[in-house]
Amino acid sequence: MGLKLKFVVSLVILSTLVVGCVTTNTESVINPDFQGNYYQRILVAACLSDIGSQKTVENHVVEKLQAYGIKAAPSYTFFFRGDDLTDKQKIKKIQSAGFDAILTIKFTDSYTTDVYVPQNTYTSSNVYGTPYGFNYKQSTYQSGGYYLSQPNFKINSQLQETKKYRVVWTSDSDSHGCEICDFSRIMGSFADSVVTKMADDGILGELPKPTPKPKESTTFKPNVLKNLAVKRPTPISDKKFKSDDDSSDE
Repeated sequence: MGLKLKFVVSLVILSTLVVGCVTTNTESVINPDFQGNYYQRILVAACLSDIGSQKTVENHVVEKLQAYGIKAAPSYTFFFRGDDLTDKQKIKKIQSAGFDAILTIKFTDSYTTDVYVPQNTYTSSNVYGTPYGFNYKQSTYQSGGYYLSQPNFKINSQLQETKKYRVVWTSDSDSHGCEICDFSRIMGSFADSVVTKMADDGILGELPKPTPKPKESTTFKPNVLKNLAVKRPTPISDKKFKSDDDSSDE
């Protein structure tokens, strides 16, 4: 019973880490020439070669902007990669669609850091009855003693107005995740941080409070556990002890 309790507690702790393992810090500055201006029709463009990653980033940012009431759209639905458009043609298409700004997102750096999880050893004991008396079992378990790789991303975002394409707002974000957090979860944190900063800086105008998203479940799923570096503790030694009654009946 003691071992099961410890294993359940470990899962609860790990599930908390899954939800809270991502953080993003964003610093920004507004072009003083555009102080007081605001923009509410924004095209979001992530400069990434991988289409899947581009969609992930743009969808998260668009979703967050729309929660603030902004009319936002991802660039992958607006520009087809197979079209060989000149910059002038792209600008004309953006202006014709009625966008008053374009948010360009560029990844300036990505790297991983290794964090050591200390090794722990603990003992579990159990007493159980038999027809001849009571037996006592003691097991020693070991956990930890490994490294976790934490992904990190440095991201620059620039908001350009679509009349003369001048930069009106720029920011730098540092997003940090953990080994059990996927790219989408990290980008969700980035989107929350960068759009909240835009709203705080006033470039999105007078806005209602964003529509809250449902809280994510902290329940572990089998496919999540498969990716964990942490496995169920493995017994390294077992000891069994018999009662005096057992020896007398043999």
